[in-house]
Amino acid sequence: MDKKSGRLVLMILIFNVGGTTTKAALSQDGQTLADVWSFDTPRDFEKWLFVLSEETGKRLKGKAVEKVCGGIAGVWDVKKTKIFKSPNLPDWEGELIKKQIESQFNAKVLLDNDVVMEGLGEARVGAGRRKQIVAFLGIGTGIGGVKLVDGKISPAAYGSEPGHMIIEADGEVGYWENFASGAAMEHMYGKKPEEIDDVQIWDSELKLLAVGIQNVIMMWSPEIIIFGGGVSNKLDFEKLATLVKQEMIMFPKLPEMVVSELGDKSGLYGALEYIKIASL
Repeated sequence: MDKKSGRLVLMILIFNVGGTTTKAALSQDGQTLADVWSFDTPRDFEKWLFVLSEETGKRLKGKAVEKVCGGIAGVWDVKKTKIFKSPNLPDWEGELIKKQIESQFNAKVLLDNDVVMEGLGEARVGAGRRKQIVAFLGIGTGIGGVKLVDGKISPAAYGSEPGHMIIEADGEVGYWENFASGAAMEHMYGKKPEEIDDVQIWDSELKLLAVGIQNVIMMWSPEIIIFGGGVSNKLDFEKLATLVKQEMIMFPKLPEMVVSELGDKSGLYGALEYIKIASL
């Protein structure tokens, strides 16, 4: 409640849910983040919703949630009400996510894939805001991606999952993210990517990433590729560009390749932009 006017202040709740971490925030004006917090993503959806509700309640301080918008890792049904498949959040599959969030907060809700939100944020107010055709790749626990044109999400029946393209690496055939994601690195080396400083390991990671990136360029032909996710922060983009150029023989030049400008808040800003597009 606003003390001066006596009116109830309405807030927007936004969040981005990855396989490891949930980032959330409140916004009053739909432009800026009034509060930002994060917590480990529970494997159980109902537990996640409880934690989100508890943490949001602590921050509302007499205000009320009017709108909710967020991204959650996985392949959504066409109406964006539930997740069909989520390799890193398998227990969330089939849950009536939109309905339960609407019930919990008594608010209008918009949902989509987490990387879609991150890419939208970067395309509209981040590193891609001056580019027409943007590819965003989120390299974290898994690998996700989205193509954006003129600041809008490129239409797709079920979204895009570049991490599940099939590649060959050192004689093995499998999904790209099974070779090059943060989870893959932790499995191979017994450490989280941010804990690894061995140059040879990162050179190997760059080679694995270059194969998939070349495929992304061939399919989407972007002006710029923006990289988000924890793994991206440790990449040598000069080396990566050299490796991708060696793979790519069809196009005359590489797209620009840069790290996310909005960092771990890209999905939150993307959710605010998503609301504007949907006019929720």
